[in-house]
Amino acid sequence: SAESLPNEDVDLTSLAREVCEFLEPVAAEQNRVLAISAEESTLVRGSSKLLKRVFINLLDNAFRHTAMGGRIDVGVSRCGTSIRASVRDEGPGFTPNDPDLLFRRFGHGSSAHAGAGLGLAICQEIVRKHRGRIEIATAAETGTTVSFELPAAPQSAAA
Repeated sequence: SAESLPNEDVDLTSLAREVCEFLEPVAAEQNRVLAISAEESTLVRGSSKLLKRVFINLLDNAFRHTAMGGRIDVGVSRCGTSIRASVRDEGPGFTPNDPDLLFRRFGHGSSAHAGAGLGLAICQEIVRKHRGRIEIATAAETGTTVSFELPAAPQSAAA
């Protein structure tokens, strides 16, 4: 049986800001711009610990693939009944036949900056547990955007 998730309200904007603030000194040290553009009230239901892991893994990848002096953009917004979050880097991108491979454990893109190969597989697992989906858009030489979408938490009637 699938382990049950905590069913807590998680504000994706707050989580994204928290992770970005934590990584800001690293970005500054490496002369990278870490920018966040996020809307308010981006509540989803689930595990803040696991969803924080998604942001950390995606940003870890983005840092690894972005050259010194490059830029990483984090976005969180509401799209109808979903909340969408994305991490965009200015890395080398990868060949279009790679994306499915990237979601496999120990799979790597055709890039010199390979890590352990677990990051995206773990992200996909967490996002799916939260009834969401994750996708990668990439173009050689212009970078990669990994975005995930989760069902928005039902608006509570109590004010």
